[in-house]
Amino acid sequence: MANTGIIRSKSGIRGRDRKGVRAKDFLKQTTDPMSKINGRSPEYDKPRVMIETMRIEGEDRMTAKDWAFYEYLVSTARQVGIAHDWHVMDLRTVTSFLGDEHKSGRVRASLKRITQTMVTYDFRSEQFRTYGSMPLVLADIRQDLKAGTACVRYSIPEPVRAAILDASVYAMLQINLFPLFTSRYTGRLYQRLAYLSGLPDKASRRWEVSPADLADI
Repeated sequence: MANTGIIRSKSGIRGRDRKGVRAKDFLKQTTDPMSKINGRSPEYDKPRVMIETMRIEGEDRMTAKDWAFYEYLVSTARQVGIAHDWHVMDLRTVTSFLGDEHKSGRVRASLKRITQTMVTYDFRSEQFRTYGSMPLVLADIRQDLKAGTACVRYSIPEPVRAAILDASVYAMLQINLFPLFTSRYTGRLYQRLAYLSGLPDKASRRWEVSPADLADI
C-alpha cells in the first residue's frame, strides 16, 4: 500500500483543482475481494480541517463499520464529483465494500445511525469562518420494487463540500483500511496519525497526548 501523509499545495492548488482520488478503477478496487487483497487501496484526500476540528455532538453511537460506510460515501462522492448536491450508490456496492457479512439490513441500520449523528466543524477561509452543528450526511434508501434493487441516495452537507473544494492542506487516506478496523476510534485515530506522519519535521516530532485529550480528539 502507498504511504499516506499530509500534503500542502505550494502552487495555490485547491481541492477543486485536484481529482481527489488516486485509483485505477475505484469501484473494482473497493468492492472486488481479490482486488482488495492483491491490489493497492485507492486513496482519497481529506482536508486537514475536517480531521482536526470534527467533533460529535451528543451520544456517539457510531460503530467501526458505520465509520467505514461514512468514509466510503465521502470518498465516492469525491471520486465522482464532490460539488454535486446528491449522489447514488447501489446497495450491493456498500455490502461488497464493507464485507460479505454486512447484509442489506445491517446497512439500513448503519445508515440510520450515520444520518442521526450530529457533528461540528470549524471551517475557515480568507474571508469566512463557518461553524455549527450538521449531520454527517443526508441520506435515504430507495427500492425499485419491480426490479428488486435498492440504492442509497445521499448528500454531503454543503459546508463540508465547500471545505473539500477549498482545501490546500490535506491527507491522503487509504479507503480499504476502514472496513478492517474493529474499534469505532481506530478510523479517527488513523486519520490523525496519517496527518502527523506527513508533517515536515516528522523525524523529530513526538506526539504526546493525555488520555483525556485523546478521548476528546
